[in-house]
Amino acid sequence: LNDSEKEAEKRARDALSPEEVSTVRKTITMRPRLISTVEGSHTCPITDLVWLPPHAPDCVGGDVRLATCSPDGQIRLWTIESTTILWAPKLRLRLQFESRPVSPACMSFSGLEWPDQGHFLLGTEEGQLIVVDAHRNGSLVNTVDAHAGPVVALERSPFHKDMLLAAGDWSFTIWKDDIPRPLFTSMNAPSPITCAIWSATRPAVIFVGRRDGNLEVWDLLERSHEPSSVVTVTSCAVTTLSPLRRKEVLLVVGDSHGTLHILDIPWNLRRPMPNEERLMGAFYQQEIDRVQYMSTRMQFRADELKQKEEEMRARARLGDDMDAGAASGEDLPETKSMDEATQRAMEEEFRKRLGLVV
Repeated sequence: LNDSEKEAEKRARDALSPEEVSTVRKTITMRPRLISTVEGSHTCPITDLVWLPPHAPDCVGGDVRLATCSPDGQIRLWTIESTTILWAPKLRLRLQFESRPVSPACMSFSGLEWPDQGHFLLGTEEGQLIVVDAHRNGSLVNTVDAHAGPVVALERSPFHKDMLLAAGDWSFTIWKDDIPRPLFTSMNAPSPITCAIWSATRPAVIFVGRRDGNLEVWDLLERSHEPSSVVTVTSCAVTTLSPLRRKEVLLVVGDSHGTLHILDIPWNLRRPMPNEERLMGAFYQQEIDRVQYMSTRMQFRADELKQKEEEMRARARLGDDMDAGAASGEDLPETKSMDEATQRAMEEEFRKRLGLVV
């Protein structure tokens, strides 16, 4: 800790009563209720743990409450009802893409396709976003390249359920379910991004944590080319961001040194603007129109390039045929017909000059 942090900690300790100091110093020992067996556990560190929505597809079962993923290429679904302390997963999904294993980094089950079709979203350490089908033992429905590094955050907007926030490398992106291109890509940050979440009270605000200990606050209605503000929270990497559920005016920040920071969100960042949800819907629609226009233009340019390549190949074939004919001493049919017509015209003109033709 630096001097200012030590001084703040000392003032906070001095403000406590002796009874409160003894309570703070008391260590609470908690025994686990369930422990996963060695055979049922992942073989690599767990990168994400997600509580599932109450409604689950039939292939999973209504008693499944928890999902875990790991770079070992597996997703395991767990129940929390067991008669013994030893715990085994109810369902195991092994992921592969083009005969190559997939390394999951984070998951999202909050979409409407999970209870209806058994589909959920997955971010990988290779920077891909994947739609996984639990009905077909974890087969991949769709795959897009999202980031150049591991996907560290994957979260749906609490206001627009078809909008997805993903973060990785030095930027974050916003996606729509049925569009394979990002609607919005942020500028590259000075330091790699470690976490990102939507605001719980404002549809246009996004909080982004960085490895250098800074917190970026993005207000997309105020400016979209750069963060609205950057706050230095700690001297190490920010690892976790979460709004305080009971009081949405607070933001909980965890860092790589194990320190918990609780930040007070300013009034302008917690109170929504008039019609902000509608304004963000118009913002997303504008980005959707831009992406669709660019996709149309790219397809048109690809077709135009393909047509030019075909014309160049046709000209190259014609040139090769003419060179081959010249090398063999034979003229092409078009050249022969042109030469015979010229000779007949010259012969007719010569006859007229000699008076042989009346």
